[in-house]
Amino acid sequence: MMTSENNPADWYLLAQDKLSAADAVFQSLGATLSCAELLHEGVYERSQTEAIRHRFELLESQHVIFALNHGDLSPRNTIVDEAGHIVLLDWGCAEAHLVPHYELLCMMQQDNFQESRLQAFTSGYGLSANRFADVRVELDSLRLLKAFDLVRWAIDRNPARVQEKAENAQHVMQSLTL
Repeated sequence: MMTSENNPADWYLLAQDKLSAADAVFQSLGATLSCAELLHEGVYERSQTEAIRHRFELLESQHVIFALNHGDLSPRNTIVDEAGHIVLLDWGCAEAHLVPHYELLCMMQQDNFQESRLQAFTSGYGLSANRFADVRVELDSLRLLKAFDLVRWAIDRNPARVQEKAENAQHVMQSLTL
C-alpha cells in the first residue's frame, strides 16, 4: 500500500521539479525505474503515459485487504466431503496477498484460463457483476504494475531477461484499453 507521501497531490510538486509526467508515475510508486528505460525497451509509447499514470493513481485510492490466498484454485485441488462441503487441497502456492485480487490474478494467468471459471469463482465469492467490473479494472492495473516492475527487476538484476520481461509488459499493455 502506498504511503501518504506518495499521494496524487504529489504529482503537481513532481511536475514543478521539472520531472516528466512519465517519470513521476514511477517515482510516486517508489520505483527506481525511469520511464526512459521502459520507453527504450518499447514497453509503451509516450502517448500512453497519461493513461498509465491514471491507472496507477486509481490503485493508490483503493482500500485493500490482505489474507491467506490459496494461489492455485482449480477443480484438481478440490474435493467434496461426505457432507457436501468443498475442501481445498494443495496449499503449496498459498501466500498472504490481496483478497480477492490475488486469486483472480492467478486464475487469469493460468494457461487453461476460461472466462466461465472466473465468472463461477466471482459468483461463488459473492462479487456482484458491478463490483467485479470494478475489481477487473483494479486487476488490470495490478497486472500492468507487476509487468512494469518485472522489467525493472530484469534491468537491475537479470539483464539477460530484459527482452522477455519487456515483451510480456508489451503484451499486458496491448491487452488493456488505455
